[in-house]
Amino acid sequence: MNILVIKLGAAGDVIRTTAILPGLKEKYPNAKIDWVTQSHYMDIVEGNPFIRNIYSINKDDTELTSNSYDLVINCDDDLKACALASQVPHRYLTGAYLHGKSIAYTPNSAPWFDTGLVSRFGLRKANILKRQNNKTYQELWYNVLGIPYKKQRPSLVLADKNIKFANDFAKKNRIGSRDYVIGFNPGSSKRWWDKKMSLGDAVKLGWGIIDKHPNAKVILLGGPEETDRNELIKKRLPFLIDSGTKNTLNDFASIVNLCNTVITSDSLAMHTAVALKKKVITFFAPTSHKEIELYNNGHKVLPIKGCVGCYRKECRIKPIYDIDGMIKLI
Repeated sequence: MNILVIKLGAAGDVIRTTAILPGLKEKYPNAKIDWVTQSHYMDIVEGNPFIRNIYSINKDDTELTSNSYDLVINCDDDLKACALASQVPHRYLTGAYLHGKSIAYTPNSAPWFDTGLVSRFGLRKANILKRQNNKTYQELWYNVLGIPYKKQRPSLVLADKNIKFANDFAKKNRIGSRDYVIGFNPGSSKRWWDKKMSLGDAVKLGWGIIDKHPNAKVILLGGPEETDRNELIKKRLPFLIDSGTKNTLNDFASIVNLCNTVITSDSLAMHTAVALKKKVITFFAPTSHKEIELYNNGHKVLPIKGCVGCYRKECRIKPIYDIDGMIKLI
C-alpha cells in the first residue's frame, strides 16, 4: 500500500497534519507513506518514523508523477497541491484536486473543505459552518479517512544539531534543568494579523507572569514578521529572554522544547508545543478554537471582545482578553 500525503503549509498546519500518520499505519500496517510539502518546510517532517520519502512541491513533481500510489490524500486547498493531486497516478484520491481550472474536493472530505476558503457554498456559508463545527482538525481528518479517532498525536523530531542549539541557548541564558521555563508568543504572522495580542495586553500579561512566578525563566518567541513588535515588548518587559526571530523552524522548535508551558496565539508556536507535549495556553481570534486539539494538556482562551471562527483578514472589533483570568491558568 503506497500512500502520498500532500500538505504544503503553513508550518503549523504541516505539524498538526502529521497526526494522521499513526492512524494510517494502524489502518494500513504495511503502508509506505510519502509526503509532499514546500522545500522550506521539509525539515519539519524530516526524521518522522512514519514517512518513507519527503518531496518538495515543484522541485520533485516529475519524480512524483512517475510514481504510482494506491491512495493520494491532499489536505491542502493550494492550487499547486490540487494540480499535483490530480496529476499523480493513483487508484484512490481523498481531498482537494483540480477539476479543469477549478478546485474541487472529494465528497468524503467535505466536512473539512466545506468550512474553508474553497467551500462550494461560498465564504459566508463557510464561516457559518466553521462556527457550527465542534470537531478538531485531527478528528475531522480521521473521520474523512475512515479511521477511529483516539487522539493520535502529531509528531516533530528534533535532530541532534537542533538539540545542541537549544542546549547552547539555555547555557548562554542560564536556564537550568530545574527552572520553570515559560515560552511567551504574543504575536502572529501577517496572514492572520489579528491573531496577535495587543501590545498593552501582552505587556500586562508579561508582568502578571513574572509576578506569579518570580523565579521563572520567560522566553520571548516569535518569527521574522514580529521582529519590530518584539523589540517594543522587550523594552517594556526587561526580564524576558529573547530567542530572536530569525531561527530556523527546527531551531525554533528546539527552544520551545526547553519550555514547561507555552503561552501563545493560534500559531506555529502552539502547534510546535502541542507536538512536543508541552502545556499550552492558547488565545484565539479570529480563527476557530474548536478545531484545535490540545490533548488534555492546556487551556483555550477566547476574547471577551472580538470574534472567533471566521476568515476575515482583519477583525472589526480588535480582540481583548481577560488577562487576570489567563494568569490564573499559568
